[in-house]
Amino acid sequence: MTLQFLTRDGCHLCEDAFAVLEAHAQPAGVAVTVLDIDEDEALFDEYDFRVPVIRDTSGSVLAEGVIDPETIRRIVAAAPR
Repeated sequence: MTLQFLTRDGCHLCEDAFAVLEAHAQPAGVAVTVLDIDEDEALFDEYDFRVPVIRDTSGSVLAEGVIDPETIRRIVAAAPR
């Protein structure tokens, strides 16, 4: 399973959420693809004020905005291997 993490440079909420996501995803064998919304016009248009965002590979949003560590743990635990 791969999760997509939508972010942008200078986003402190993104930095905090990514640190927790990476800490839980790696040991669980869940890959994380990082997408900078400022590098993709379509992502920017949809997620400009919503980052950080965690999506599955189908594009379904699993969490966004202020993402607490418990939510990240649940997402990683539920990710198919």
